[in-house]
Amino acid sequence: MRKTRQNKTAEEYRQLAKKCRESVRTVSTEKERVELLARAQGWDLIAEHAEHPAL
Repeated sequence: MRKTRQNKTAEEYRQLAKKCRESVRTVSTEKERVELLARAQGWDLIAEHAEHPAL
């Protein structure tokens, strides 16, 4: 059985945000673009929290 690490680093969350932003160029509808950008913002917020938990 493979163990997965539960806690990602701030950089890993930023990479997820970056992938969402890159995917915006490949989707066909405005709704999908908005959803991906919102998801990217969420990953950015999680990255900030991972980097500065007291904020």
